[in-house]
Amino acid sequence: MIVSNAGPLISFVRVNKLALLHKIFQKIAIPPAVHAELIQGFRKPGMSETGKLPWIEILSLESPEDINKLPHTLGDGEKEAILLARERRLPLLIDDLAARKAAIKEGVRIIGTLGVLIHAKEIGEIENLKEVLDEFLRHDFRLRRELYQKALQKVGEI
Repeated sequence: MIVSNAGPLISFVRVNKLALLHKIFQKIAIPPAVHAELIQGFRKPGMSETGKLPWIEILSLESPEDINKLPHTLGDGEKEAILLARERRLPLLIDDLAARKAAIKEGVRIIGTLGVLIHAKEIGEIENLKEVLDEFLRHDFRLRRELYQKALQKVGEI
């Protein structure tokens, strides 16, 4: 199981790869604020499916008051996801750099969308990382060129 912020889920939905997350993690936990963000995103094509999947579980925080201890520049979904991952001692799927730094400071293990895709390639769930990354990029996923190149080098595609 892994905790996820809304951003990565939205990215995987946009490219019709949400099932890949299920294959890799079996279950994904999200806090209420992330669920609310996904509900707001239901107006976007494909987002409504996330609310109906039995392997995406909404979990409440044990100490919601700790949200005030995280940087005020983070969104509620990011804060709750960090706290949920910390409380449950689970890794966190998150892409936003400021949120990643805050999560690490809280002792949370993190992985991003790119890390998931690299892992998926390494275990044979995707055949061609470049094709999948290019699809993500066509759907507004942001990735620095040097990270794109490093990822392809890591999996032997360049």
